[in-house]
Amino acid sequence: MKSNLPYRRLIFLFALLTAAALVYARQRAIPLELAATLLPAVLLEIALYASLAFPAIREPLSALKPATLATLLFLSALAPWLIYPSHAKPLLLLALVLPVAFWYIVFKPSTASDVALLLLLPAVVLLKGRLFRDLYPDPMPGLRLDFLGQLMWIRLAIGVMLLLRRVEGIGFGFVPTKAEWRIGAKYFLQAMPAGLLAAYALGVLKLGTPNVPVWVLPLYAAGVFLGIFAVVACSEEFFLRGILLGRLLLIIKNETAALLIVTCISGAVHLSFRHALNWKFALLSAIVHFFFGRAYLEAGGIRAGMVAHALTATAWITLFAKSG
Repeated sequence: MKSNLPYRRLIFLFALLTAAALVYARQRAIPLELAATLLPAVLLEIALYASLAFPAIREPLSALKPATLATLLFLSALAPWLIYPSHAKPLLLLALVLPVAFWYIVFKPSTASDVALLLLLPAVVLLKGRLFRDLYPDPMPGLRLDFLGQLMWIRLAIGVMLLLRRVEGIGFGFVPTKAEWRIGAKYFLQAMPAGLLAAYALGVLKLGTPNVPVWVLPLYAAGVFLGIFAVVACSEEFFLRGILLGRLLLIIKNETAALLIVTCISGAVHLSFRHALNWKFALLSAIVHFFFGRAYLEAGGIRAGMVAHALTATAWITLFAKSG
């Protein structure tokens, strides 16, 4: 029974997402025929993304030869795009996916090759508004599905690191333990006051809730938390803490120095928020990311940091949406 659990969870996720997509399509007046053509690509991308979190699915793949694994990762990145109604920019897709999928086949795993890949990955993300929208053009005015490109990029990178680079000590997954929930909540409670004080001092703190009825706000916050936790917090904690901080700890052997270096890098990653060189938001991000790093160090894995990260972002989006 346990061996079937990941697949049963994926089936449940499929059913839940299908129902949510149909409700969303009705609310946004999306033609049912169009929704039906888009849904397979969405469900496949989300299933491929979620499947990486299950060791029962990852472990059999780890037994394959590296070249076979790289080929599977490459093909999996193409699959949702191939069943998307518009097959736009195939050469762009190949140019993005091929180097990452076969990175550790071409280059020997080393600190130098790790750093080079870690520079390439965010460089593409910073251009995501253009590149991923080119790959997944809007199927109708007002409906964007370029998030499929973002999910593909994240899972491809995570898959390469876990299956080909075989990094350890990440604690990757979507189900925190009780201890990880506790640690994450503790550092959220430390991050929020520090973030609010910094935002006030920087003059960017503005109270502003989403444009939804008050009774909907808890449901809205729950949806925001799940989305942030599974995508934004997962990807940032995986690479900034799990990979970068983990590697720095091995090199410089100084926990405080490594944490401060990664904290500065975390802030720099957010310089383009809303406009170029937004140093105030970058500084604010660095402050709260310091606490996410503390959560990672205490828990020994990224899930506690994901909890702190997602709670902080959710509180910020639901209460201070106009800040920054």
